[in-house]
Order: sequence, then structure tokens, then C-alpha cells
Amino acid sequence: MSSQSPYLERLGAPYVYSVKLTDKSSLEDAIKLAVKHKSKPFVPEEFTAHGMLIRVNMLVNRDLCSNSSRWPPRSELLVKLAAPGESCVNACESYDLVCEPSFFPLVNTAEALSR
Repeated sequence: MSSQSPYLERLGAPYVYSVKLTDKSSLEDAIKLAVKHKSKPFVPEEFTAHGMLIRVNMLVNRDLCSNSSRWPPRSELLVKLAAPGESCVNACESYDLVCEPSFFPLVNTAEALSR
């Protein structure tokens, strides 16, 4: 199953319901649950005015002329071993982390894999 918005999918019910669109009964069940549940409004920090100001601050203070600028910083890399066949997204979620594809080139090396 894939998602249009993996970030929002992490919020879970009652704000987000993930279903396989090909499974008609689970789709109908999710719609019934969503209609029945009266949820309180919720805005994640990243979508608030404060969250936007944090991102603007990061952009205006970034040295765009330097090639050394890297986001996210390498210091934020946490390597976790997934089970065979397990996706990065699922493995990271089990540790309450977010899979960050921009780190893949750092860990997909012979040196990193030998550790």
C-alpha cells in the first residue's frame, strides 16, 4: 500500500484513514468511521505560522553560495536495520522515526554496509 502523503498518514485515525482503494469493504468502513467520528480540529506544528517562520528562518540564514550546506544534517542520521523485505518507511516507523531518502547515498556504500 502506498500513500499520497506519508507524513499525514502518521497522524492516524481519526485525522487520516489509510485504505486500499481496491478493497471496497475497507473503503466503505473507513468512510463510515470518518463520518461517525467528530474530531477536534488539529494542525500539525509544521503547518502553523510558527512552523512556517522556522522554515523561513532556515532558508534566509542558509548560505546558498556554499556547496557545504546540507539538509538534513549528517548528524541527524540514525541507521536502523530493517527485517528482510521491510521498507525503510515501516522500519523507521517502528522506532518512531521518519525515513529520509536523502541519507541513502550515505548508507548505501560498501564501508557503511560492512559495519
